[in-house]
Amino acid sequence: MKLHDILASTKPSISFEFFPPKTDKGEENLWQCIQELTPLNPAFVSVTYGAGGTTQDRTRRIVERIKKETS
Repeated sequence: MKLHDILASTKPSISFEFFPPKTDKGEENLWQCIQELTPLNPAFVSVTYGAGGTTQDRTRRIVERIKKETS
């Protein structure tokens, strides 16, 4: 389903925005949070880049993992 279809629906939906942490420990904590939120079945999630794209590699890794390991 495309985002515009989700937003056009009359059903309520939720989404989450994640900010990539700067450390590996922070990434572990973020992943724990993502796992805890998964049962809420968000319509979509987003992961920001951070100022000036400084977390670009970490952001990409997180997005790929969310896509691979969650529904």
